[in-house]
Amino acid sequence: MKKRWIALLIATMMITGCSMTEGYTDDDKIVSGSNSYVQTNARQTIMGRKLTRNTTFAGMDIVWEYTAKEDCIVEMPCYLEVVRGKAKLVLISPDDTITTILEVEQTEGEEAVGMNSTASLSLQKGKNRLKLVAVDDTKLLLTMEVAVGKFSD
Repeated sequence: MKKRWIALLIATMMITGCSMTEGYTDDDKIVSGSNSYVQTNARQTIMGRKLTRNTTFAGMDIVWEYTAKEDCIVEMPCYLEVVRGKAKLVLISPDDTITTILEVEQTEGEEAVGMNSTASLSLQKGKNRLKLVAVDDTKLLLTMEVAVGKFSD
């Protein structure tokens, strides 16, 4: 019975063309309030104001939210390492403007590629979100530290 379900799932994905890759550049999907992802081998810790997430991931997931009472700038040290695939961390403003904070792609045959940054997040009054977006089967490590807001579990 289990084999039938797996075969049905694979057939459905093939028929619908279901791929997490196409959402990587689709701004309408990225700004949506929903999460749509597949994740394996996930290890996530939140210690105080710091998030660390080590996973194999495809799709998009809101990792942080903050409702600002007024426009402000918040400093955010962050690191994104990709062992396989392509991933980005984007800021979504209340007016649905998308700003890419970090984007890393590992080309086949290369070693892991990582990028450090201290991002100055220009937050607008209202609900601001950080979303992790990755193509199929991306193996990544994300660390970030933000003085305000709430990380998603």
